[in-house]
Formats: sequence, structure tokens, C-alpha cells
Amino acid sequence: MQKSKIIQVLQTFSAKEIRLFSEFVSSPFHNKNKNIIAFTLHLAKFYPKFKNVGLEKQIVYKSVFKNEKLNEQRLRDLSSMALALTEEFLALQNFSNRKMLKTNFLLDELNKRQIDTLFEMRMKLAKKELDLTEFRENFYHEEYLTLNNELNFKNRIHFGDDKALEKFFSGRDKIKALTSYYLFEALVSYTFWVSAGQKFNQKTSFADIENVFHQLKEKLVGENIIIE
Repeated sequence: MQKSKIIQVLQTFSAKEIRLFSEFVSSPFHNKNKNIIAFTLHLAKFYPKFKNVGLEKQIVYKSVFKNEKLNEQRLRDLSSMALALTEEFLALQNFSNRKMLKTNFLLDELNKRQIDTLFEMRMKLAKKELDLTEFRENFYHEEYLTLNNELNFKNRIHFGDDKALEKFFSGRDKIKALTSYYLFEALVSYTFWVSAGQKFNQKTSFADIENVFHQLKEKLVGENIIIE
């Protein structure tokens, strides 16, 4: 099994991640299949090199199904289910490292459930966090998500109250946040495709988007969006 997909993934794990993954698989919240628990815990024994006779199919199968005769299809199915859990674990690890993304998913859920007092408290903290945050990758996306959550909340609680909504929509910072996000994403895509075109000697016209950048440059430089 040393060349299996699940082993290839587990080889990339840190010692901490292997421990967390073992706990993840063993948690009934994520997995209730005892065979998968036995299977993954057996594989984890051979971290980090995963080069051991204990990874031979017969031995792996026996670690789960004891004295039953090797059924390769059953072992493949078990490996596929375990691989799906490793992928879920990796996605959650990535998600857990994105604090503002988690906050915005929470804000969205609080708004849907109409838990308004808690929403307003969390929104206030989220905006404070953004104000104190230096620019980093995903900053504009996080700012945009926070604004969008606030906009959805205001639309719901002030539905039909044009005066209240007018006050919210009149804020220049909200327009700036939306502009920053879309422009930043456009710049990232533009840079990627220009570089790819140069690398592979492909001639592609970006005249339209370059014209937009040129028109926006002077106006947006003064608002901390620098286009070079």
C-alpha cells in the first residue's frame, strides 16, 4: 500500500497533523466507521517514512478484519473512504487557519438564524479586526465578505425602511471595499495571464482591461489602491 493515494497524502503531514488526524478520524462527529479508525491508526504507526512490512496488503487487512481472508476490493473501498476523510481534514485545516473567513461564515449563519444581538456583536469585532490588520493575501476578499454580510443583515432588519438603508449605503468606505476587492482580483488575474503569455510566447490582447486600469489609476491611487 506504500504507493496508495492515502499514503501519499499522509506523507505530507507534520507530526502534529498526524496526531490531529488520528483524533479527527476517531471522533464520532466526523466518522462512525470503526473499520476506518482501525485502518488509519494502523497506517499512522508507520509515519513518517511509511516504509515497513506492516504496510503490505495482507497485514493492513488483518489489522482491521483480523483472521478474515484478504478481500482486495474491500480493502480498496476502505482506503477510498479513509482518503475522503483525509481530504476533509485538509480542507478543515485550511479553513481553521483563515480566521476572518470563519468569522464571516459565522456571521452569515447568525444572520440566517436571525440572532441579531450576537450578529451585531460579532460584526463589530470583525470590523475592528479588519481595521487593525495589515495588508495580506485575501485581505480584500475578507473585507468584501464582511461588508456583504453587513449589507445582507441591514437589508433584512431594515426591509422597507428606505431612510435607514440610505444611511448605510451612503458610506464611502463600503464602495471602496467593493472596488478594492474586484480591482485586486482583476489585477491578480491580469498579472497571471500576462506572465503565462510571456512564458509560453502567446500573444493575447488585454487592451480592454488595461484601458480600465489606466482610467482608474489616478482616482484609486489616492485611496490606497496602487496600480503600477
